Amino acid sequence: MAVLFGSHYVGKTERVPRTLWVCTRFLHVMFFPFVPRSSWLFIHAGTRVDLGIETEAFPIPLQPRSLLLAWLRAVFGAALLVTALVSVTKYMLDRPFGDQLVAAIVTLIPLAGLVATYVLDRPSPARVRALLTAAGAPETLVTRAMQKLSVASG
Repeated sequence: MAVLFGSHYVGKTERVPRTLWVCTRFLHVMFFPFVPRSSWLFIHAGTRVDLGIETEAFPIPLQPRSLLLAWLRAVFGAALLVTALVSVTKYMLDRPFGDQLVAAIVTLIPLAGLVATYVLDRPSPARVRALLTAAGAPETLVTRAMQKLSVASG
């Protein structure tokens, strides 16, 4: 069995569509984040046909929200995998319908938690301004982010 380890960006948070987001670089084992190394503010700089999406990245202090979301998503993902395997196993072994139903319902719990970490993650305008200021972004970018945020939330 191969063990994958290395460094990876996870915990994507503070998303403003097509403008910016925050990620934390973690040391991982099998893509499960263990040790946070640094947080980064990614700013969408535009689109080029030959390279896809261009971004600029600025180091910022470790973001607790990004750390929490990375670990929650990893735990919910692992729990979803385990409960889905149990649910399928109960189905394949022709267990009584009640057992299968309980296993299927239990599988929905980590799925709901995983979806919630993405759906409920919306930054406030004050938070976006603070992140951009901490990264030393120009005022034009701050104005653009505020406009995108007001369109996304409105």
